[in-house]
Amino acid sequence: EPKVPSKKIASEGLKASAKPHVLVVEDTDICAKLICMILRKLNYSTERAENGQVALDLLREQPEMYSLVLMDLRMPVMDGFEATTAIKKYLKLDIPVVALTGETSNELRIQCEEIGFDGFYQKPLKRKQLEEVVKKYTSAQSTGEQ
Repeated sequence: EPKVPSKKIASEGLKASAKPHVLVVEDTDICAKLICMILRKLNYSTERAENGQVALDLLREQPEMYSLVLMDLRMPVMDGFEATTAIKKYLKLDIPVVALTGETSNELRIQCEEIGFDGFYQKPLKRKQLEEVVKKYTSAQSTGEQ
């Protein structure tokens, strides 16, 4: 199948007209439900993956479906570090991946930057913060060319 850069799809295809579709990668049910609920109230569509492996499978099958990945770091099966490394290095996807974590250490932030996370935010995120995060990482699609 021909390789179409996801940026191109984003600017001309599916996602350009549709509202952002956010993949929420989070093993804790209550956290995942809360994030998805807030995003839906903000009029974004969401899908949840309960660990990094599930997220990878979804992204491998339909990479053009998603506008943004919100990635928890500590999860069973495959954690956020491993999953994001795979998304960036092996799947070579252009999709923004944002770390959501309960931890704040500088080492962790640096580790996330080195792996290739596009952003790093501390949980829990309030509605306003979550809205800003989604806008920041998905706005390039709708406000790219003026």
